[in-house]
Amino acid sequence: MEVDEVFGAQLRYFRKKQKLSQLELGRLVNKPQTTISDWETGKLLPDINEAVKLAATLGVKLTDLLEEQAS
Repeated sequence: MEVDEVFGAQLRYFRKKQKLSQLELGRLVNKPQTTISDWETGKLLPDINEAVKLAATLGVKLTDLLEEQAS
């Protein structure tokens, strides 16, 4: 998997684990729901500062968002 696919899948996984909608997560990180959707689908990647903020908001390490989970 490419980094954008892994990041998107991990972001979606941890967002859902926290029981947050895309809109709710977007509000927490000051981004529109469409940006969260674009990140989750791999259409866009956040910059490093946004990725760090997402990880902190979701209570995970940045590496958790970048590494594919073993199935």
